[in-house]
Amino acid sequence: MELKEAIAVLENDVGQLKFVSKKDSAFMKVIAVIVWVFNRNFMTRYFTVIGTLYPPVGYDRTDDRVLWTLLHEVTHKWDEIKMGKLKYNISYLFPQIMGLSFLLCFLGFLWWPLFFFAVLVLLVAPIPSKPRSTIEARGYAMNILNEAVAIHGLDTVLMMTEESLTPLLLHYADKYYTSIFAAKEYYFMGVGMKNHVTRVMLEHALGILGIGPGADYPAMKLLRSMSSEDWEGLCKAKTFGTLVRKSSSS
Repeated sequence: MELKEAIAVLENDVGQLKFVSKKDSAFMKVIAVIVWVFNRNFMTRYFTVIGTLYPPVGYDRTDDRVLWTLLHEVTHKWDEIKMGKLKYNISYLFPQIMGLSFLLCFLGFLWWPLFFFAVLVLLVAPIPSKPRSTIEARGYAMNILNEAVAIHGLDTVLMMTEESLTPLLLHYADKYYTSIFAAKEYYFMGVGMKNHVTRVMLEHALGILGIGPGADYPAMKLLRSMSSEDWEGLCKAKTFGTLVRKSSSS
């Protein structure tokens, strides 16, 4: 299976995927400034999806994680479609997005009670967010599957039962909770929510494999249509660099 075939399978569910490198996006550069204190690698290590898919600078090298990263981000696109763009974006940015209300305090010169809105700037702080943690946990379900496939192979994982998969996937879910959800790079979004986050990752990883909820996710259709040989070939391909150049020229 070629990369373009894999992309076509995904686009049947989420529509055309548009890739723009972060280095070519003024919007991403602004966000990078905002999150710099907590995440200084935003432009070079992290993939972002806000309508368009924004690969980090230099993400055109051969890397066996790129296909899983694509599936992670396509899962976010799928959530955006199912939830609706407005609800998805507010959920993902909550509660920090509410902190923007502090701008109303500048109208206090017209009506003094509005000065009290200044206190809302505190909401921009790294406050844990269950909506964002839930959305990211569904995406990271793809990453814990990646770990399982790396050890056992795609064909084996697709044939494993829920009983044999659960402890394996939970092991990786615990690792991702510590390194991602409780880390400053993700604004401590999942602090105090380990049980919730790992449960969502497990449920959706099983669902992507066709066991339980989440079986309509685009990733499941792609996984089921491929052999281990196809998968290994795609993982070795130089993916995002080609995709970004193609999107930039269109």
